[in-house]
Amino acid sequence: MRFGAQSAARATRRLVVPSGTQQTISVNGASTFQTMAGMGFNVNSGAWDSGNFAPYLTMGVRDCGATRWRVIVEEASAIESSNDDSDTGTYNWTAYDATFSNTQFSNLWNTIAHLNSLGISDGITLCIMGRSPTFMGQPLTTTSTIKDEWAEMTAALVYYGLVRRNPPVTFGAFAPNNEVDWDQYEGTQMLATTYADCLGRLADRLNALGLSSLKIAGPDCASLFQVENYILEYVGDSDVMSRVQYVSGHNYSGSTDGMVDASTTAGVPWGMSELGDWDQAFSAIGDGASFCELWEYSDSVYNHAIRRGDPATPPNDQLPGFPAPISFNGTTYGVRDEFYEWSHLCRHVRPGCVRVSCTAGGNITALAFKHVAPGTVTIVGKNSAASARVLDGTLTNCPAVQALHVYATNGTSLLHSYQGTVDVVNGRFYASIPASSTFTVTSVVN
Repeated sequence: MRFGAQSAARATRRLVVPSGTQQTISVNGASTFQTMAGMGFNVNSGAWDSGNFAPYLTMGVRDCGATRWRVIVEEASAIESSNDDSDTGTYNWTAYDATFSNTQFSNLWNTIAHLNSLGISDGITLCIMGRSPTFMGQPLTTTSTIKDEWAEMTAALVYYGLVRRNPPVTFGAFAPNNEVDWDQYEGTQMLATTYADCLGRLADRLNALGLSSLKIAGPDCASLFQVENYILEYVGDSDVMSRVQYVSGHNYSGSTDGMVDASTTAGVPWGMSELGDWDQAFSAIGDGASFCELWEYSDSVYNHAIRRGDPATPPNDQLPGFPAPISFNGTTYGVRDEFYEWSHLCRHVRPGCVRVSCTAGGNITALAFKHVAPGTVTIVGKNSAASARVLDGTLTNCPAVQALHVYATNGTSLLHSYQGTVDVVNGRFYASIPASSTFTVTSVVN
């Protein structure tokens, strides 16, 4: 299922105007916006399925091109179902080693290790989901002892994976909680002040364990308007903030309201660590998101959803109308059209590229990106018309490219299909885009 590479070599470059309705599109590389951190998915480590899921993770990296993976382990209560000991100043490694080597956590390490084998490390965020152990309370009890217990428990998990496990795994960020502002199923409920205090204690633990470079992701609020409220409580903690590379939140309606303010308050870029589909991701990028992670990559079963009353069959934590790219019915895997649609963002909006100004007319919506290091330009978009459209394109202040490759997906006959190569002459090009399709026009050879 690998997508083939095409050569852009031309003996003589010339503009060829395809037949069809023309719509203008212009890209100005001098007008820049956010630097992208890549695109990807949430994935349930409980879906490892004794390694049967591994080929589909491979497809997600090599074929779809995902560079970001939010790897879920749940529930938090599984880390320490009962208090390991009464001393929060020490780690009971006899108890933790037994827990972190059981089947549930082996699924987590195997998922991450497989992604590592595919070259994904810094793009992995380990995320703890679901409620806390009963003895910690839900919402989390606000005593100093319980907050220390929470910090000990979460620090032990990442230290085991990064150091104690043989062989260790690698990941770039850690999301110690999920939807802290929401119900008592998705994560451990914490007030903003409690969450800030807990992050400070966690940062101290990580420092003491020699994990000073591990980034902290979040706060991953369910309400985007709460993201800034939580950040305000820890933005003054320099140790915590030194670990915050991005701020993130969740939304399934296409809104990003509140994220720009949260980013400004934190002084770091922002992204969407959960959203529902390609259109929401496209809109979020247009609003300034540096990354988007789709919920979720594959149909799976979540314990927290069962606790909430949902069935124990896949998918049990997926909103209607937002199918995962990989289907699974408990026995058989499959690939949905969404896999190929997402490949336009994942394969072509790479970490380090910069979004630049893009103006399109009529039935064309598009975003453009400048890849500074290789000196290339990419346009990703949609043709909503019921017939093909011809892009009458202009590249201004962009890297000097000689040709552009065209790819399209329409959910029926086209997957991530190569449509041909068009010449660029003095910054001008024409490209035919199939009807009702997601498309990429890029000078990057894939």
